[in-house]
Amino acid sequence: IGDGGDNYHQFVFQYIAAQKIIKLQFPFSHTDILRYPVGFDFGAGAESVLIILTGAILSIFSNSIFAYNLTILIFFTLNGFLSFILFRYISKNYILGLIGGLIYGYSSYVIARSAGHPNLFFVGGFPLLIYSILKCKNDFTIKNVFYILVSLTLIYLGSYAYAMLLFSTFLVFVPILFIFYKNDAYLFILNIFRKIVKIILVSIPILVA
Repeated sequence: IGDGGDNYHQFVFQYIAAQKIIKLQFPFSHTDILRYPVGFDFGAGAESVLIILTGAILSIFSNSIFAYNLTILIFFTLNGFLSFILFRYISKNYILGLIGGLIYGYSSYVIARSAGHPNLFFVGGFPLLIYSILKCKNDFTIKNVFYILVSLTLIYLGSYAYAMLLFSTFLVFVPILFIFYKNDAYLFILNIFRKIVKIILVSIPILVA
């Protein structure tokens, strides 16, 4: 799947990560598969950890080309599904949610990125983040805060560029919230912080065990 440009580059990254995993090495360590014999720091040169690792793991159990194409289709599906969840929640209507999921999850931008820049085509983390924030606003539970953490993780691992864009947006948006909705913004952020601390405290005994 793709136009023969950067998707070949992404395909090679998938292959490198797969070879590292097979040899029980860290997938994003130094490699000389490219730029032999000097090689390069794969961790510094690779983006979209989520897509690379998914394709790498699938390619261990199947043909590399099939694994790459299946990875693209999996994240296409995730784009649509996570978008559907948001739009169904906003509209309270299954059909409108489905239409919203199709329009956003399979937009022309997403289709174009899948053909040439796979590292930028997974945008499903953003609707999940909006959905999680809206859920927290109406029902502030640890589960909904956990969804926020999951969405932020998906955005970061999906594309460092999107993560930086989101961070820049927060730098502009959060001060505006404090200017116009000082008390509500303060309480919302404080509650999120408390829930995150609880999640961490609950997770520590599990991780240690």
